[in-house]
Amino acid sequence: MWIVVFRPKLVRATAKNAACQVLKQTKPKGEFCKVLGEAPAARLATLAAELCDTMDDPPRFSAGLGYLLLSAWAEHRQSAGIILGKEVHPAVERAAAALREDPTLDVGAVARRAGLSASRLGFLFQKQTGLSLVDFRHRQGLERFWVCYGDGKRRTLMEAALEPGFGSYAQFYRIHRRLTGRSPSGR
Repeated sequence: MWIVVFRPKLVRATAKNAACQVLKQTKPKGEFCKVLGEAPAARLATLAAELCDTMDDPPRFSAGLGYLLLSAWAEHRQSAGIILGKEVHPAVERAAAALREDPTLDVGAVARRAGLSASRLGFLFQKQTGLSLVDFRHRQGLERFWVCYGDGKRRTLMEAALEPGFGSYAQFYRIHRRLTGRSPSGR
């Protein structure tokens, strides 16, 4: 678990777009503690390690802190992680675990594993996590894509997109663009 505290001056100077305004609030509404997937956590850990290497260069270190803040906030917003400290129905936990293990499962298979009807599970999942079951599945697929793709030296975007169960590159591209706001090649 990471807890990072940024000085208000840095937050005000860095959090300029609409998506970051909540960071400037003293007591924002909502849940802000999530379990990140393996790939986003690894990206942030690498970024933090690189930042530690710049501590002897204050201007670069300060700029890096701003970048770390924005990167961590972006990962939090894009993460399909279950919110910590929030009790969820056991079937929602089972469904999330099943989709983390295999994002290619269809909603019916997930519902069977969770022990509820697809409609009841979909309702509970949306209510308790804020994400539809399908969006959660897509986010898990994207997470698996980034693990498969890595730095792009071993696999093409298409190969890495097909492995986590996207039916075609076009489907993967649409989902990636919708959930992240950018093309897969633009990271």
